[in-house]
Amino acid sequence: MVNAIVPHLNVRWLGTLDYDQSLILQRSLIRSPMDYLLLLEHPPVYTFGLRYRSKSILDNVIDAGKFNMVQQVVTDRGGDVTFHGPGQLVGYPILTVGEGKANVRQYVEKLQETLIAILARIGLKTARLLEGVPGVFVPSDNNSLRKIASVGIRATGSKVMHGFALNNTVDLTYFESINPCGISEYKMTSLSEIGLEIDLADLIDVTTETFVDVFERRKSYSSSFVVDKLSTYKNVDDAIYEIDAPADTVEETAKAATATAINKNIEIISSERPAVNIPLPSSFVRLAKSKSDLEKAKTFQSTKPGYLKKKLTYNQDVIALKSKLKQLNLVTVCQEASCPNLSECWSNSTATFMIAGDICTRACGFCDVKTGKPKPLDRDEPSKVAQAVNALNLNYAVVTSVDRDDLKDLGLSHWVGTINQIRVINPATKIEVLIPDFKGNTKIIDGLIEANPDILNHNMETVARLHKAVRPSASYGRSLSLLAQSQQSGLVTKSGFMVGLGETNEEVFELIKDLYATGVSIVTIGQYLRPSIKHLPVMRYVSLPDFALFKKYGESMGIPHIEASPFTRSSYHAEGSAAAYLYRSSVGGDS
Repeated sequence: MVNAIVPHLNVRWLGTLDYDQSLILQRSLIRSPMDYLLLLEHPPVYTFGLRYRSKSILDNVIDAGKFNMVQQVVTDRGGDVTFHGPGQLVGYPILTVGEGKANVRQYVEKLQETLIAILARIGLKTARLLEGVPGVFVPSDNNSLRKIASVGIRATGSKVMHGFALNNTVDLTYFESINPCGISEYKMTSLSEIGLEIDLADLIDVTTETFVDVFERRKSYSSSFVVDKLSTYKNVDDAIYEIDAPADTVEETAKAATATAINKNIEIISSERPAVNIPLPSSFVRLAKSKSDLEKAKTFQSTKPGYLKKKLTYNQDVIALKSKLKQLNLVTVCQEASCPNLSECWSNSTATFMIAGDICTRACGFCDVKTGKPKPLDRDEPSKVAQAVNALNLNYAVVTSVDRDDLKDLGLSHWVGTINQIRVINPATKIEVLIPDFKGNTKIIDGLIEANPDILNHNMETVARLHKAVRPSASYGRSLSLLAQSQQSGLVTKSGFMVGLGETNEEVFELIKDLYATGVSIVTIGQYLRPSIKHLPVMRYVSLPDFALFKKYGESMGIPHIEASPFTRSSYHAEGSAAAYLYRSSVGGDS
């Protein structure tokens, strides 16, 4: 590369991510000043590049069930049709390479050199390139060549996106419906087909190390992920286990779990009672899998620092608001999530409405909202929320919801109805929505974006390494993609996360960088406080200087507004944060 300054390289393992979500994320990251290497797997998908030719789909198998049932996406990378799916490690470098064809050509050469070096490091030293044919090839038993890795990129200005796909344990029959990359002369193969068995986690480690060596990023890169052996967390239930045991027993049971020796049932021996078999909460199991040291966990009875003690006071304003909400049969996240700021916000006639019921279809390890089978939607709820906004004379309304994975549209129509009803009755009121991830369904997310809320908020909740422990049914990459999609649509985008779950300050900085790179304008950072014995433990109480450090770091990067304090929550000071952001945007700098 000829560029004088090499940007810091951020390596991210994103797990399984839909192709369209990864494309949205890449399009945001390529506009940021930072470089990335995204590593992930895709669900089965056929992608059609800029040089796609119809003859690359084979006539004799075009009606095969596997082809017709797989998602098909038209994309903007070079090349013809190819397949991506589970068991294939996909790498998307979003790199600064300099402008001009010579730099792009040199980049492709280095990318292919990286793939050959990866294969050599895991014991396959016969990989080679073919003149004029993209990708990497290996000899088969009869000395014919087979393709084991594909390459396809797109250059925009001085940066590139898309990248490579390395076949590890992928189902090769998916390639039988196509001429992969438009090449009919060479069949596809995989590491497993040629007898090389390598765990996904090990392959990711080798890929990362090789990439930073070949691209000379050893002194300027960071990674933020953990990959469990043999993929991730398929054998761990998402639901939190009910525990019928004394609190101290549960705490000691949880601390007995380690990242290398985890049992769902751990026998507890006590001199005061017979041996009992207590199921360890799955949230604790996931936390141990994330390489957290449970010995550092605070017990539920741990004494909090003075700055984390806050009294709830119920004055007349609080009582009046509670009465109005009860009269309209409305739910607030303030009550359902046991928010410590309830009395402060309610005293100022501020509340966050929670629509679609009070029972969530997911069981996040930190959340105090009930989990189970939700009740049918209240079709009058959008109108009731609008009436409440009017009755409270709100200039700024915040609406959130439980996850409704049970609904065909995941709750979209209910969301749109609520936004529209608020606008009809309260045309001057600003609307902030704090939305779930809608399973990453980009069409549903587009539907909500079209309702045009003033601010779209979606929480990351925690750093990349802890994501599966904290949000087992969600995805770090999926949430980043949603924020990127919102920002690309022109909406003011907001996100928040908790600290105190076992993350390091360096991991917090990595998350803040990712939020900046995806174009988030407002960020909230607060201390995690454990709602009950069944929830994830607090791993540390974050100091006030650290909160100030997070705020300074994010704003120095260019995030317009950050709220960071022990009691900061997603909707805390929401109206003030929006006003501060809008002011800074209008003057083009600090307020």
